Amino acid sequence: MEELKICKNCKHYNPHYYRESCNLKETYSGHCIGYRVRRLVAENKTCDKWEPDFNKQEERNETFKNILLQASKRIMDIAEILKAEEE
Repeated sequence: MEELKICKNCKHYNPHYYRESCNLKETYSGHCIGYRVRRLVAENKTCDKWEPDFNKQEERNETFKNILLQASKRIMDIAEILKAEEE
């Protein structure tokens, strides 16, 4: 099945989210990083910068994993400092 050439399926498209209660929900718009200046776009539009997003989700997951690991290390460091101050 051929992928639709719309912004949502492009490797340059980054969706926008909003916070609802304790969850993040995806909006129907985002921005394009295929240009020098970020452009706001709707997910169903397209332009001449469109490229397939073969590894976009895997790259994002790897980035999030690294961010979470770094945050975890910092939290552990803070916990050690607080524990040392109690003693």
